Amino acid sequence: MAIPDPDAEESLLAEIARTIPGADDVRRVKQLLAAWWRYAGVRNAAGAVVDSERFLAERSSLGLLELPVSVARSVIELEFAILNQRRPAAPPAPAVSPPATARAPVREASPAPVAADRAKAIVLSGLVVFFSLAVGAAMLGATLVGAIHLPGGAAALVSPWRGWLAITTGVGGVVAATIVGARTGAGRRLVGPRIGLGGLAVTGVGLLGGSIATAGLGGAVLISGAALGARRRDA
Repeated sequence: MAIPDPDAEESLLAEIARTIPGADDVRRVKQLLAAWWRYAGVRNAAGAVVDSERFLAERSSLGLLELPVSVARSVIELEFAILNQRRPAAPPAPAVSPPATARAPVREASPAPVAADRAKAIVLSGLVVFFSLAVGAAMLGATLVGAIHLPGGAAALVSPWRGWLAITTGVGGVVAATIVGARTGAGRRLVGPRIGLGGLAVTGVGLLGGSIATAGLGGAVLISGAALGARRRDA
């Protein structure tokens, strides 16, 4: 949610719960709005249209929507209306324009920021595609395979699709980082991220197979890879 003030956030959530039937679960409402703002930010950065109906349809089709579609739609619309009411008015424009002789010369925009923005949009678009594929593969794995059983493991520690999401994200990330490293020559800098992503996949296997030891080992590898990646980035 784009509300840095905790008091304002609590006030907004209370108003949503009071106004919209079925939106009284504060945790689910916060998760929905956080997912909506992430989606809107990525779409906006990529220069794409931000469409709440498309967001609701995609999230509902994946079984990730926190509330019924009609309730979720009303929550997003009401939050938008409340935030617009709270937005401070823009300061009035000066009544008199400066003389023409005092105006700064017009300078053409440098192509460097434009290229940087374009590269950022391409990266964000690639991340959206990657995670969309990872989520789709996770849902497919949960549907076709479900939980797995490791030696000494009990029941799955999380919902099957969550475990599969960790596995597909980790494996897919390792493959993507390996390809990027080979094409750009940044293989050494990506060693840490590859280790961390491999740890994420192992964690998913442990969670899916009900093995706390395996999940803990994967978590330790994930943290080690992240630390190694941060150290090499700062070097």
